[in-house]
Amino acid sequence: MKETYYFSHDYNARNDDKILVIRDKYQNEGYAIYFYCLETMAERGDGYIIPSLIGGLSLGYGVAKGWLLGYLEFCVQIGLFSKDEKGYFS
Repeated sequence: MKETYYFSHDYNARNDDKILVIRDKYQNEGYAIYFYCLETMAERGDGYIIPSLIGGLSLGYGVAKGWLLGYLEFCVQIGLFSKDEKGYFS
């Protein structure tokens, strides 16, 4: 039996003001990548996306490394994610 965990997801998250900014700039791909990032942060246990692992994550997410870095920085800029010396977090 597979053990898995979950986190709350508002059924109307797609209409959050910051998510609308993401969707405007990155379309539905940006919305999907947002939840990929949240899932990655939750899976790690410490809540971070580590910058040195961006290459592997970009491969897993199906986007270019530079695109993902730009996306993460944009998420920090609009207040969806934060960043410190360890990496990106929500």
